[in-house]
This record gives sequence, C-alpha cells and structure tokens, in this order.
Amino acid sequence: MSTFTAREGSPTRSEVINHYETATGREFVHERFYRALAAYKMAGLGEMFLARHLNDDSDDPLYPKMETQVPELASRTLAYINGETERL
Repeated sequence: MSTFTAREGSPTRSEVINHYETATGREFVHERFYRALAAYKMAGLGEMFLARHLNDDSDDPLYPKMETQVPELASRTLAYINGETERL
C-alpha cells in the first residue's frame, strides 16, 4: 500500500514532521499513536466504500479493492498498537 510520502517529489516523513514542528513551535511526539489512528480511520472509510460497492451503490473502480485493503489496514493498525513496527 503506497503512502503519500512514497510518491516521487513528495516530502519525506521527516521533512513533514520538521515543517510541522517549525510552523507550530511544538514537538511531534507519540508517532506510533498517530500512525495507528490514521490506519484505523482509513480502514473505517474503506469499510464504507466496500459496503457501497457490495450494495451496488457505486461504480467507483477503487471500491472493490477495499476487500483486500481494509484487512491490510487493520493488520497495520494492530502492528502499530502492539509496537511491532515503527516504520511501516
């Protein structure tokens, strides 16, 4: 699953964090929590998209992909929560 920071020309995670800290004057802490929260939210949205697809409520070609993407996001969320990885 690709991420925003993996796209060519996009800033790295470190660059995004440095920009945030400079712009706000706050230190970015609890990265694992925010990664888990983001993956959890994305899984929830994916479930909504999949439900729309299964109910023939959308013809978006992205929605059928949620059948595999949602379980991957759920696994990623658990990995973050359990501290199994910091850099997925």
